[in-house]
Amino acid sequence: MYGDKNTFLQLEKKRFGIKHNMQIKELLTLFYQGFRIFPIAGNKKSPPIAGWQKWSIDCSIESINTYCNAHPESNWGINCEASNLIVVDIDRHGDQNGFKEFNKFIEKYQIETVRKSLKTFQVSTPGLGLHLYYKGTCATKVGIIKGVDIRSKGSYVVAPGSIINNKIYTPKSTMALILESPEWLLDLLKERKEILVNQIENKGEIVAIEGSRNSTLVSIAGVLRSKGVNYEGILHALTAINKTQINPPLSSSEISLIAKSVSRYSPAVAVPASEFLEKSSVADAPKLISEFKGDAPDRKWLIKDWLPLAEISSLYGEGGFGKSLIALQLAMSITSNNKFLGLNVGLKIPVLCVFCEDSEEEIHRRKNMIKKSFKDLFNIINEDDMQLFLWPRAGKNNDVAKMNKSNNDIIRGSFFFELEQALLNMPPGNKLLILDNLSDIYLCNENIREYANKFIKTILGTFISKYQCTILLLAHPSRAGVAGSDILSGSTAWSNSVRNRLVLVRHKTIEDAIVLTRKKSNYAKAGEEILLKWNNGSFNVIKENPTASDSSDVRSSLAYIMRDVMIMSLKDAARGLGNDVKLINKFSKKSLSTIERYLEQMLQYPLEFHNFIFKVENKTFPDKKSKRWIVKQ
Repeated sequence: MYGDKNTFLQLEKKRFGIKHNMQIKELLTLFYQGFRIFPIAGNKKSPPIAGWQKWSIDCSIESINTYCNAHPESNWGINCEASNLIVVDIDRHGDQNGFKEFNKFIEKYQIETVRKSLKTFQVSTPGLGLHLYYKGTCATKVGIIKGVDIRSKGSYVVAPGSIINNKIYTPKSTMALILESPEWLLDLLKERKEILVNQIENKGEIVAIEGSRNSTLVSIAGVLRSKGVNYEGILHALTAINKTQINPPLSSSEISLIAKSVSRYSPAVAVPASEFLEKSSVADAPKLISEFKGDAPDRKWLIKDWLPLAEISSLYGEGGFGKSLIALQLAMSITSNNKFLGLNVGLKIPVLCVFCEDSEEEIHRRKNMIKKSFKDLFNIINEDDMQLFLWPRAGKNNDVAKMNKSNNDIIRGSFFFELEQALLNMPPGNKLLILDNLSDIYLCNENIREYANKFIKTILGTFISKYQCTILLLAHPSRAGVAGSDILSGSTAWSNSVRNRLVLVRHKTIEDAIVLTRKKSNYAKAGEEILLKWNNGSFNVIKENPTASDSSDVRSSLAYIMRDVMIMSLKDAARGLGNDVKLINKFSKKSLSTIERYLEQMLQYPLEFHNFIFKVENKTFPDKKSKRWIVKQ
């Protein structure tokens, strides 16, 4: 925007009156280069500010200036994943000499190739270490080799210009020169993963003696964390290994410190430690058909045939059809273990409902109306026992995914990280996440197949793999989707990428009734329907053929039946005489009240109504002044 970087820095300093310590130059340069930065406590490299991932994505010159003026002593960090960075962190302290181990690893590569790769952006650290910056993302690996960490997904590095004990994180080359990940780095990630997996699977062969105990346990903890193991799981595993394979064993406080340090980093997949140590770590490897032994486990459902567990389902419907209301009914049924639209609930689990279009007051009113409609069910339930979390988000930024203009791809938005934190705060185990609706959380082009597929499988899929979520995504169809039969919006990937798609449509003959249809399902028969009618603030199931006890439904059904019979007869008569049937088609689209009025007039003036079909003088149905059919005498 400013052309020259130095001009940019000078203008921004002058504009915001930035006067504090020397690191502001590095901060503005980082921001100008597109790095996602956030504050850290002064004279420290941890902990980061609460919500550092969201802070870094939302950061601006204004927010940097405001924080710097309020906390001039603060250090700063770089969000590696959001900045598309892989940082090789080489340390030299205690019994670890990362440079020595690093040199041993790269000596097998051509020296000229290594030299070129080391011309990337570098930062020297206060502990005589070194940060090597490369483009890309990968799983964070703590202790990938002795004294060397890889920082990327879910991790950060201290930014240049930060100060620890009066020593500065100092850039050693220009920030603009960040190279692509070299061959030796890609090999290191692959090779070391295989080595550590083999060590953990063959637990009896892990033997560490004094001088390598810490690095060995940190490496094992890093592999466990990358697989999603939490602090308690890592601590349990390290304690067991420390007792049997470490000579001499470390103290319990040292083991706890390693577990806490490693568990700070975001996991890739959430699984218990016991499962990881008992199962093969190479989960993606192909399997022989002979390995699939015995009976397959039964499929699990939240609502049998309608809502599969641990999958993404979508619910499409026009605005005002009641998607949000049905979603809240579903949430209340699941958290209270009551029937939903006459269907049994498979599991009672916690539910988080994100309503992007509704205020707190509106959600409160809906909840009370549902309880009132189903008082026999819900009034005996203690709401404190319903682990139902309602999150009204009307008027707020709800970007779970947005466009990254620098590479024309979709990335996680700031609300993704807020949502992730909310899921972390919920009870562990299976949970249902309801997102209302797609247009609010997906700020990208719905017509691009690649984006839709990535959003469903990668971004929303994260919530399934990490937090054991089942997801129901509410969405509006496009005009073309409403006009056609698919009731969809944008690319067909929105249907193809989910395992289950439900739609709400208006019933063709019964007034004020809607139909919930299983439009697509990978696990059940598609096309099944539930007929619903709104009543006193909630939806109730009604029968396709209303009973005599419901006089209004009977009247409606008879009116439509009479209309259909009458139209068929009139069309046949008109065709036989060579007359145009367009007016009859127009009549067939009239509302229930209009049809009933026509029927009354037909009974009152049968001859005029009959003659009307053959000798139309005016297209008005009927004459508004005389309230009679206009016919040619």
